[in-house]
Amino acid sequence: MLTLYKIKNLWSTISLLALLLITPDAKACDVCGCAVGGMSMGLGMETTNNYFGLRYSHVQFNAQINYNSQYLEDIYSNDSYHRMELTSKYHFTPKIYGMAILPVVYNTMRGNTENIAHASLGDASLGLAYRLISPPMDTTKIRGHLLDIGANISLPTGAYQLEHEGEIVNRNFQAGKGSFAYSAVVKYMFMFKKWRYTTDLSYGWNTVNKDDYHFGNQLNVFASFGRLFNWGNTTIYPSLGAYFEHGEQHTEDGKIVFNTGGNAVLADIGVAVKTSKLTYWMKFLPVIHQSYNVDALSTIRGGKRLNLGIRYRF
Repeated sequence: MLTLYKIKNLWSTISLLALLLITPDAKACDVCGCAVGGMSMGLGMETTNNYFGLRYSHVQFNAQINYNSQYLEDIYSNDSYHRMELTSKYHFTPKIYGMAILPVVYNTMRGNTENIAHASLGDASLGLAYRLISPPMDTTKIRGHLLDIGANISLPTGAYQLEHEGEIVNRNFQAGKGSFAYSAVVKYMFMFKKWRYTTDLSYGWNTVNKDDYHFGNQLNVFASFGRLFNWGNTTIYPSLGAYFEHGEQHTEDGKIVFNTGGNAVLADIGVAVKTSKLTYWMKFLPVIHQSYNVDALSTIRGGKRLNLGIRYRF
C-alpha cells in the first residue's frame, strides 16, 4: 500500500511530467539568458580617428532546471560565449563615418545532459553615422560636446541551425540569428578639460528567420565617467560606469518562447591606453542586477563579462 508521503511524491512527479509535455523541450540550454548584446567602448579619448582593430568579449551564463523530485534529475548547464571581432571605422567626411564588424564566435555548453562546443563566423554588421555636434579641436582647456546618430544593419552570415542529437540547439547558443537585424544608435559625449562623460544608447530590431524564429528586440544603454592622464606621448583613460540591457522575449511560429528575454544591469570598470598610433583597452563588467524571464522550474544567472581590444589609428 502506498503511504501518504509516496502518494504526494507520485502526484508531484505526474504533475511535473504533464508540465513537461505542454512546454517546449525542457533542457538547461533552453534557459540561457538574452542573446549576448554588444558592449559599448565608451572610449572618451577617441572622437575623430579612423582605425582598424581587434575586439574580444567573453560572457558566461549558468542555467538550471530544478524539478524538486526524487524521480527526475535536475538539469544544469554552464555556457560560455567567446567573440573575436575585426572592427573598423572610417570618416568619409568630417561629419559622416562608416563602421564595419566581422565576428568569429566560439561557444561552449557544459552540462549534465549536453556538452557542445561550436566555432563559426558570426553575423557581420555595417553602420553609418552622422555627427550632429562636433567637439572643439582642443578640449583639454575648454568644454565641448559631441553628438552622433547612426544606423546599423546586421547580416545573416553566422551559422544558425546547429543541431545536437537531431535537435536544434538553443537559439541563443547559435553563432548567428539567420536573419537581418537593424539598430539605431545615439552617442553623446561631454568634455571639460581632461574629464569625459559618455552615453551610448542603441535599440535593435530583429526580423524573422527562415525557421520562423524571431529574436526579441533589444535595448542597450551605456554611461561612463572618466579622466585623461598624460605621460609624454601616452594617454591613460580610466573610467567607471554602468551598462543596461533589455531583451524582449523571442517568438517561434508566432508564439512566445519560454525562458527568453530579460534585463541586466552591470557595472563598467575600464581603462584605455593611447600611444601615437595604437589604443589598448580593457573593460570588466560585474553584474549588479539581473532578471531573466523564466518559468517556475528554471533559473538563469549571468556571470561577469570581459571586453578588451586593440586599435590601429590612421
